[in-house]
Amino acid sequence: MRDVRPGDLVIHSNDSILVGFSFAKTGFSETRTEPPQAGPWKDRPSYYRIELRDYTPFEAPVPLTAILTKHAKEIRDEIEAGGLYRYPFVIQSGSLNVAQGAYLPKVTPHLYEILRQELTPREIDTRAKVPPKAEDPFEGLFMSREKFQEITAAASRKKNIILQGPPGVGKTFVARRVAEVLCGSADPERLDVVQFHQSYSYEDFVQGLRPNTAGGFSLQPGTFLRFCKRARATSAPYVLIIDEINRGNLSRIFGEVLTLIEADKRSPDFAVTLAYEREGELFYVPENVFIVGLMNTADRSLALVDYALRRRFAFVDLDPEFQSSRFKDYLSSRGVDSKLVSQIVSRMLMLNESIADDWKNLGPGFQIGHSFFCPSATETDPDRSWYEEVIRTEILPLIREYWFDDPDRQRSVERELLA
Repeated sequence: MRDVRPGDLVIHSNDSILVGFSFAKTGFSETRTEPPQAGPWKDRPSYYRIELRDYTPFEAPVPLTAILTKHAKEIRDEIEAGGLYRYPFVIQSGSLNVAQGAYLPKVTPHLYEILRQELTPREIDTRAKVPPKAEDPFEGLFMSREKFQEITAAASRKKNIILQGPPGVGKTFVARRVAEVLCGSADPERLDVVQFHQSYSYEDFVQGLRPNTAGGFSLQPGTFLRFCKRARATSAPYVLIIDEINRGNLSRIFGEVLTLIEADKRSPDFAVTLAYEREGELFYVPENVFIVGLMNTADRSLALVDYALRRRFAFVDLDPEFQSSRFKDYLSSRGVDSKLVSQIVSRMLMLNESIADDWKNLGPGFQIGHSFFCPSATETDPDRSWYEEVIRTEILPLIREYWFDDPDRQRSVERELLA
């Protein structure tokens, strides 16, 4: 049940006879409301639930035994080759049988094709459109797949991760793809985004007194408290993206929650009374909440992140990907001339090397990212004039800020980029 995602096709079986199909309306969730007929599950503290939609019965139900007989060799070969997980068929004492008690078993792509042969188009209404395979979250990223897997693994293990890097390396874009992996889908209901700034406070993030319509003040939950309450109603993963996480006073914003976000303290055993709470209600961060922070390493106005926060987050550096073949292929697919692609790559690599070598004033954290050269959907046939506009309006203003006390260097960089 934990693997079900909204839109998944569900084929219904009654006594090993395929009787109809529907689609998953929701993913896996946990509820404390008793089912209408609890039966042997009566008085249990919680139940698992998946809502379905658009049930359609088959006009002529098909026994699984008939499919098994007709496709025995294919099914046996697949089981023996892969040891398939929760397959609806099983080999017992050398014999191939229909598995008993297999609740919501996964259907492999090969088995689904077998079922389609037996049920389509005669039975399954093709107008119901089986949801397409989910897009690979790695698609559209310029980093290596190994790097992306490293990021998602760190997020899964630590539950709190910060993606840090210079401007234009795609931190927000990567964060949303990481959220897709953690959630198992691009479900917007389980993703929230908040941006920290100098005026952002504990009262905004956790809990505080706010004006009410009666002309007084009342205790109101903040962004994170509301988010955790939503997540606590289910076991499905929830992801909170915090943009510009180092722009706020982090110890003041998180307060006592700074301890609760640790991966090994995500349970009621570590619940605490919040600062404004007077009713005795305890708060804890559920284990299905993930935090992805974004940090710009080139912002001079920001202080270093305090060590208390660093200990609770995994930090991953995102780098400019001008040398990536995926970046070059992307520009070519958008109509950028191959000569211009080569110029963008070579010139930006040279500029970034110069920035990284200037340890006295700048360093690697001030390099310029590839996103500056990713044409928007409204920009068609990016050409030399597009490149020059990006350089004059986006890159050179950064360079003038970086080397504000060295006008000769500014002019040298301008000549090299616009040659």
